Amino acid sequence: MHSIYLVMLVSGILLVKNFQTTEPRSVSILDEKSKTEELIIAPNPNSGYFIVTLPYSMQKQKGQVAITSLEGKKISTTDLAEDHDRKLLIDITGSTKGIYFITVSTANDRITDRFVIR
Repeated sequence: MHSIYLVMLVSGILLVKNFQTTEPRSVSILDEKSKTEELIIAPNPNSGYFIVTLPYSMQKQKGQVAITSLEGKKISTTDLAEDHDRKLLIDITGSTKGIYFITVSTANDRITDRFVIR
């Protein structure tokens, strides 16, 4: 079985739907708002290996990405160079299953969201 995730932004709420298929498929993500101001984590839930798309306003700014557990334990901290891309590949596959928080901070902004490792 293969999983396909459909990610939609509806009225400011990020909806994720998981579909199962027996055939591998290529999936494209179309973003109507290329300048989105939301932090997107995909897939979520995940195995500890996922992509974070930063808000457009945080693109090309120095900053930091921090991941913490539900208990407040710091799992990972990464500095962002000024020339970073909006999409970041995160790999914390050795982490225990559970709920985690990702916080992205720049000089002007700070955004936090949660994700689940299964």
